[in-house]
Amino acid sequence: MQSRLRGGKIFMAMFIISAIALLLLINISTENKIEASYKRSIQAPLLDILGQAFESDAIEINPYPIPEKFWPLLGFENQHYLNIVYQNSEAVGLIIPATTQNGYSGEIKLIVAASRDGQIVGVRILKHSETPGLGDKIDISTDNWILAFNGRSLSNTAEKSWTVRKDGGEFDHISGATITSKSVITQVLKALKYFEQDKVRLFGQTTSETASL
Repeated sequence: MQSRLRGGKIFMAMFIISAIALLLLINISTENKIEASYKRSIQAPLLDILGQAFESDAIEINPYPIPEKFWPLLGFENQHYLNIVYQNSEAVGLIIPATTQNGYSGEIKLIVAASRDGQIVGVRILKHSETPGLGDKIDISTDNWILAFNGRSLSNTAEKSWTVRKDGGEFDHISGATITSKSVITQVLKALKYFEQDKVRLFGQTTSETASL
């Protein structure tokens, strides 16, 4: 059992590290060009999910446009791209971008990495303006709160449980930052809902099909 779990962690780490180079090259928004500093900021969260590098010769990452009907669910008003992760030409996971405007100080951008079975591998915050010492604890650089999403899925966590404990949910809130905590939890749930609604189509894509987009 331990060897299987270790192998699974290594595999998921492999596909995340493979996404780093590609994510740095993709415009999250076609309307507004991402500044070079923001592109660089994507690298650290992905490396942090990974923890350490593994050889990934069998892994390939391809961008795929998110259909317009799903933009509101993920918090977008224009074209954004997710990344489909392949091993031996088989889609095995997704890296989904999402945005919420409901942070205490406004917009919060994040990435949700999930395996083929819909289980979260990791969530990282890409950009926020939350209060230092309070809401900024959503960032892994200041607190481990974001790790509570690891291993969660729609199948092992009921929808009503995707909120803070004091509201009957299964997630701790950041002290002094309940609004921030709830906004991130809600958007991660929405990312998983998107995964569930679009997974059949996405996992039917071959590497050549996504590469041609």
